[in-house]
Amino acid sequence: LDAGRALIDSVISATPPGAPLYPQALFWRASLASNAADAESDYRHIVVDYPLAPQAEDALLRLAQLELARGDREGALIHLQRIQRDYPRSKSLARASYWTARVLFEKNDIPSACVANARAMAQTDSAEVELKNQIQYQGQRCPAAAQATQPAVATPAVAGAVPVPS
Repeated sequence: LDAGRALIDSVISATPPGAPLYPQALFWRASLASNAADAESDYRHIVVDYPLAPQAEDALLRLAQLELARGDREGALIHLQRIQRDYPRSKSLARASYWTARVLFEKNDIPSACVANARAMAQTDSAEVELKNQIQYQGQRCPAAAQATQPAVATPAVAGAVPVPS
C-alpha cells in the first residue's frame, strides 16, 4: 500500500493539474489514502475542480459513503442527490440510488427509501449481480404492497389503459 501511494504521489507531482490524467491520479490517491481526511480532500478536489472528469461521479459516491460513515446522513444525501441531478447518464446511478435508499432506511423514511430502492433496481445493469442482490435484500424492508408495485416505478402508466382481468 505504501508503494502504491508513493507511485501515485510521483505521478501527481509529475503531472500538470490541467492534464487529463491528473483527476484520475487524484482519485487513485484518495482510494489508497491512509486516512479518511486525506481521501475526502482528494475526492472534494475532483468534484470541485474537475466536475467533468470521468471520476467525478464516483468521487461524489465515495464522499457520500464517508459522510455516512461519520453519521452525517444529510451530507450523504446531498452528494447522492447531486449524482442523480448532475450526472443523469452516470454508470453510478444505480449505486447512488442504492445508497440513497440505505440512508433513507437509516432515517426511518421507509416510503422514500422504498422508492429509491425500486429506482436502484430499475437502473441496475443485469451484469451487476451482486448489486442486484444487495438491492433485493434491502428491499425486504419495504411493505409487501410497495414491493409488488416496484416494477411500476420503472414503467410509465399508459393513459386510458384498461386492466385486463386474469
